[in-house]
Amino acid sequence: MDWTSRRHLRRAVAVASIVAFGWAVCGGWAGVALLVAVPVLLAGPRSACRCVWAGVVTGVLAAAVGIALWRHWLGGALAVVTGFTLAVALARFAVPLWVRSRVPPCRCWERRSMTDLRDAVEVMRRVVVRPLPREIAGMAAEVRYLTAGGVGGDLYEVVDTPFGVRLIIGDVRGKGLPAAELAADVLGAFRDLAQHEAKLSAIAVRLNALLVRRGGEEDFATALLVGFRADEGSAELVCCGHPAPLRICGERARPVEMLDPAPPLALLGLDDGQCTVEATPFGPGEALLFFTDGVTEARDSRGRFYPLRDRVSAFQGDELLERLVADLRRHAGDRLQDDAVLLLIRAAGQPAASRRS
Repeated sequence: MDWTSRRHLRRAVAVASIVAFGWAVCGGWAGVALLVAVPVLLAGPRSACRCVWAGVVTGVLAAAVGIALWRHWLGGALAVVTGFTLAVALARFAVPLWVRSRVPPCRCWERRSMTDLRDAVEVMRRVVVRPLPREIAGMAAEVRYLTAGGVGGDLYEVVDTPFGVRLIIGDVRGKGLPAAELAADVLGAFRDLAQHEAKLSAIAVRLNALLVRRGGEEDFATALLVGFRADEGSAELVCCGHPAPLRICGERARPVEMLDPAPPLALLGLDDGQCTVEATPFGPGEALLFFTDGVTEARDSRGRFYPLRDRVSAFQGDELLERLVADLRRHAGDRLQDDAVLLLIRAAGQPAASRRS
């Protein structure tokens, strides 16, 4: 029996108990009048403490009114029914207002609810954004995920495959659990497809088909697929509406030029002919910085966007991501409007002397 069925069963037992009590006390169908208590039982205060207080006050009122009526005006079962009816009616409207104004919510219950909610959000975030290995196929990998609160649709993954190291970074439209669920579906599909599909463009087409089937009419996702060819000193990219990465060489940071980007996944439809694979140099001494639009669209108090390219050129060094994260938080006043991801991949064999601290 599921939770909903058990809840309905408890309600049915409560109603039956009231009828049985009324029949025994009032001696017949007059006890049915006690069913006025049902709305209070089924629509009581949300807080457990308030519910207890409302029940206690209702019981006291019922006893007091019933005794008064019994002694002065009415007699027998009619006094019980009338007193209980008046007490429940009073409790339905007046008691919740009095309790709400006098009795604070249970802090322990509120803290427990907030803790459970934070735990659920953290579990969902870990499903979508797994930690990356510090090194993969000789390349150094670092990532920072900045949350605006709750869960969002930013996604990333780096996997080693028979076709070399492959990467995805993207952003699903929307926020909350629906966006996180769709992002998890995209990542799960990518992890499987990256191991079996030889062409990056074919992976993009398959992911597009997944979102078309899985998402709603207004759901779409930006995505950037990358395949690293260490033997050739290059990287292949398929861009589906996602911001191009910054190529860091020495002290300069320049966007990778994407000549023919495809539309976001599931937005306008996608076939293999629309996915252009572009190549960029990626050899020793170079790095690629991938990011989501939560970074570049972060605004300061004057409404100015975050100048990521300028900051990368100014910082550099082994602690690049740490310095970028601290600077981004200062820029946005520690109030990000959207989740943000920074993912840095350094080419194998990068000499330490080429980095500036």
